[in-house]
Amino acid sequence: GKAVGHYQEARALVKKLLKIYKTTHDTLLDCQDESPKVLVVLWGDPIYTIGEDTILYTFFQDLKTQPLAIPGDYGNVSLEWILANQPDYIIILGDEVYNQLQRNPIITSLDAWKNDKIINLDPSLLLRPTPRLVKTYYYLARKLHRSCFYTDGFLGNLRVAHLIPEESFVGKEESPFDLLEDALEMEANLKAF
Repeated sequence: GKAVGHYQEARALVKKLLKIYKTTHDTLLDCQDESPKVLVVLWGDPIYTIGEDTILYTFFQDLKTQPLAIPGDYGNVSLEWILANQPDYIIILGDEVYNQLQRNPIITSLDAWKNDKIINLDPSLLLRPTPRLVKTYYYLARKLHRSCFYTDGFLGNLRVAHLIPEESFVGKEESPFDLLEDALEMEANLKAF
C-alpha cells in the first residue's frame, strides 16, 4: 500500500482477508471429518499435477486435505499412479483441462468422477496469488468439508463462513468480502447477546 499511496486501504484489506482466512481455518481445525485425498490437475493431456515442494501442496494441506503429489516440483503422472492413489476429489483448473480429462475413460471410471466430486476452478484463482486466493481457500474449504459447514441442510456450528452462500464466490465480479465482514459483525453481536 505504501508504494502506491494507498496504505490505509491496503491495511484494511489485509485485516479483512486475515479475518476470513482465520475464520475458515478455525472451522477446519474444529472439523471432525476425514481429510480427503485431492488430485489437482493443472493440465489433462498428459496429466500434470503438483509436487510436494510447491506452494499449492502446502495450500491444500492447510485445507485439511491429503494432496496427491509427486516428489519435488510440478510434473506429469501416469494413469496407473492416479488409479493406485484413488483421489476422493479432483480439482481441475479450467474447462480445457476438464474436457481433456472427460475424454479419458480411465479418469472417468474413477469414483471421484462418477460421484461428481470434481471441482473445476478458473486457473487464475489458484495460480495468481492475489486476494482472490483467500476467497478460493474459503470456497474450497466449503466444498471439500461440507459437513463442517452444514448439518442436514442447516448451518453447522455458528461460524461466519456458513453465512455466505458459495454461489457468491463463483463467476461473480463483485467481492463477497463485504458480506463476510457483515457476517463477522453479526456473529459478534450474537455472541454479545
